[in-house]
Parts: sequence; C-alpha cells; structure tokens
Amino acid sequence: MESNARFVIGVFLEDPKADPLVFLFQQALFEQERIGVAVPRAEADKMGPSQLAGAVTDYYLQKYPEEIERVGRGTVLGAVERAMR
Repeated sequence: MESNARFVIGVFLEDPKADPLVFLFQQALFEQERIGVAVPRAEADKMGPSQLAGAVTDYYLQKYPEEIERVGRGTVLGAVERAMR
C-alpha cells in the first residue's frame, strides 16, 4: 500500500523528568543525527506548556533558520507540542 504522507520533522522529549529537559529534533526520516535543545527544569517549570513549546520552537528556528522555509514555524511548534504530551 502506498502513502503520500511524508516525514517533515520529528521532535522527541528525551526524558520528561530530567533536568534539563532535552528536546531532540530529527530533520529527516533516516537521519541518525538529532539536534538537542536543552531547557533547565527551573525555567521550564516557570512557563506553561504553550509558552515552553513556543520558546523551544523559537530557539530551534534561530539556530536553524532554513527550517522556517522548509517546514514552517507552525509545523515545528506542533511537533514540539506533540513531544510534550
């Protein structure tokens, strides 16, 4: 069975109880390398989930601005929010 779904970006929360929280970004389906964005637990606890997801997204997009054009901020934000569930 064929699918026209395509992998855009993956985001994983390494350990939701860790300090710092580490979000791992995977830019391609078969990419072994993942890009980590760490947030100190104390900072994460000061923010609500929405604010934390936005801050992680904005930090990632500052470091990798080409991703704005490739996938868009909304797609990255959605992936971060799903990783936090």
